[in-house]
Amino acid sequence: MFKKTALFAGLALALTGTVQAEEYSWEAGAGISGSDVEGFDLGISYFFQPVDDSKGPYREAAFIDRASSVTVFGSDGEVDNSADTEEYGIDVRYITAGSGWIIDAAYARSEASVGGFDAEVDAYGLTVGKYIAENTTLEIGYAYAEDDSGAELDNYGIEIQHLMNWEDSGLKLGGGYVYSETDDGGNDRDTYFVEATWYPCKNLGIGGGYSLADGEFGDTDIYSIGAEYFITEHAAVSLSYLSEEVDDTDLESDVYRVGVNFRF
Repeated sequence: MFKKTALFAGLALALTGTVQAEEYSWEAGAGISGSDVEGFDLGISYFFQPVDDSKGPYREAAFIDRASSVTVFGSDGEVDNSADTEEYGIDVRYITAGSGWIIDAAYARSEASVGGFDAEVDAYGLTVGKYIAENTTLEIGYAYAEDDSGAELDNYGIEIQHLMNWEDSGLKLGGGYVYSETDDGGNDRDTYFVEATWYPCKNLGIGGGYSLADGEFGDTDIYSIGAEYFITEHAAVSLSYLSEEVDDTDLESDVYRVGVNFRF
């Protein structure tokens, strides 16, 4: 947690405008989660070219600058005090400078332990897309996952994101669709999602999202809200909440997360 003196100093600098926009090449973040899922997560990104954060909301700097990057991430958690989970992976995102074509490749490994039963899942993803307007992207992706028992899952998705950028404020809207298919056809799903983030100023983002997963064994609703505040252009704090409910059942979960983020 930040000391009060550091927080007040950062707020004063942001409000008076004495901090000048700068470029950054690294971004590192970490978070702690609580409630039905307890644990921590961390990640670090390296951008192949320095990112200019002067063109709009600080959170959207890489999106506006069309920045290519490589990200490594990991997490460790416990679900309902009964299942231990670990996940780690890497994501490489390349964007052509002129035409705005996007290629994104990712790998993640998940491990879970429930009682005496252990499960491991390897997932691979590939996304191709393009900036179809200055601050609008359209991406189509495929992901494949397989667990250690040989069960397989295929995901096919499409997503669009659009940022209305007024330099000192903005509004980002997004949405998409994912079709999930199991190798035995036992629980295929259609998932629809929408999200929005409002930036009343460069430092602050307030957003939320909703997704509906329509499967053979019922629908699952997921709601999320959150906010992120950049104390300076180099440091941010965030708070988010996610709720998941399975229709016509008593299955539901709530997760709170507090995070910090640093750029350098």
